[in-house]
Amino acid sequence: FDNDVTDFSGKVKVKINNSKDEVVTFSSGVGSLKFYSETAGKYNFKIYLENEPFKIKDSYTSGFLNEFNIYVLNNKISKVEIATSPEFIPEYEKEFSIVAYDKFGNLVNDTSYGEQSLIIQTNGSFKTIIRNKELENGRKTIKFVPSELHDIKIEVFDENKSLLGSKTLTFVRQIPKYIKIAMPEKTRAGEEFEVKLSVYDQNGLLIKVYDKIGKPVKLTHNGSGRLIPDIVYPQQFSKGIAIVKLIYTKNEQIKITPTIEGYEKISYSEGPKEPEQETPKKEKAPEIVKKPETKEKIIPDKIVRAKEPVKILNLFIPKNIGKLENVEILKEENGIKILKLVISNRNRDIEVIKVSRNIEVNGREIGSLSLYENQEGEIEIEIKTLPNYTVN
Repeated sequence: FDNDVTDFSGKVKVKINNSKDEVVTFSSGVGSLKFYSETAGKYNFKIYLENEPFKIKDSYTSGFLNEFNIYVLNNKISKVEIATSPEFIPEYEKEFSIVAYDKFGNLVNDTSYGEQSLIIQTNGSFKTIIRNKELENGRKTIKFVPSELHDIKIEVFDENKSLLGSKTLTFVRQIPKYIKIAMPEKTRAGEEFEVKLSVYDQNGLLIKVYDKIGKPVKLTHNGSGRLIPDIVYPQQFSKGIAIVKLIYTKNEQIKITPTIEGYEKISYSEGPKEPEQETPKKEKAPEIVKKPETKEKIIPDKIVRAKEPVKILNLFIPKNIGKLENVEILKEENGIKILKLVISNRNRDIEVIKVSRNIEVNGREIGSLSLYENQEGEIEIEIKTLPNYTVN
């Protein structure tokens, strides 16, 4: 009849999560149980009297239950784990995650206990502050761009400057593997011309701190004149790229080869002159440049003169750009033909630089070819020809 039984004395058994049993002694109808746990989670309670389930009255709803639950939540952040790879490359974006735990090792995925700040810094130039409310499932991902040329330590402190966790990242010194050189096709003896040098490591990554860790680049050539200057110093590089002005004293065709002292096996690749210096992009992925050992090139390196009035131009698409599926004609009129290259699995991180070439047949210039990337990021080819010539 829902009346209090004040004269009950005896023992009941409380079963927790159907595994652990606690015995509660009643006196004058009252008994108490102290529950303690260091592990966060849901705990289920059932009461038995003489091995029979005992009904439990809910004081809030006045309803009767067969069981009840207690939810144990995590405590405040007392330690953190820093999850990331153990190395970093200067001037490339580094990502790491902060995983927060309380003093009992529970993941801090509930922050209802109050406000808490975490101070994250390195022994270099990076420092930031995050709030516990920013955590998602106890985790927060952070990105930064280290510029140090030594090992760095990431440390996390609370508001009282107590160290909660740390991790050391090893500085990776990039080794020059090859140099990309871009220059104009023509110049005049004694006149300045612009050359762009880009230094890459064995993994195809631009060495963005070459001005700090690099050696002078020697420019050799196969001509009989003088190349002035013929040395590019590390201090002339910025973000791994040097744009220098040179003068050649002879009116002759030459080939310029960049070399670095101490790296006899270094290779290089030639590219067309680029109108302006590359602007470093926000890093989503390391920059990929086609290595010179392969035979694939975006444009033909030279013009092969045909014995008959026919010109064949071969176009190769490097595998790291994507797969050429089709060529569509966008425009064809008045000696101008514009083609669009349909490329599947296109790697948008690789920039296609505009280049132009003259088309010659039997020593006569009959038109021009330009390859470029349009505003939508699609690769197009524009071919212009003189009357009486067609493009198939």
